Amino acid sequence: MDKTFNGKLDMDDNGEFIIHTETGIINISKILDDIFNSQLRPLVYVKIYKNGKLIFEEDGGLFLHTDDQKVQSYFVCGNNLLKCLFYETDNFLEITIKQRRKSGNGAK
Repeated sequence: MDKTFNGKLDMDDNGEFIIHTETGIINISKILDDIFNSQLRPLVYVKIYKNGKLIFEEDGGLFLHTDDQKVQSYFVCGNNLLKCLFYETDNFLEITIKQRRKSGNGAK
């Protein structure tokens, strides 16, 4: 999976992150859940731009942990991805998510 989404980030009534694109609404939380549940050690690359400025870029394991505010959050390389998304709601973002597959020679 290799997807880039451009649009306004929002949080729905279920507390899930969605992005309003030109072609419809994409549930970012569901994409992350699907990646997390797809394999034993999920690997992911996530890059987020706001107004052409890079605000998040990590490539590594996707982990679900309880953060400092006692909220379950996805972390990539020790950085709280969901916290980043939370603070960027109501903003126009470009979000790239690539699922990495683990192979015998490392991540692909």
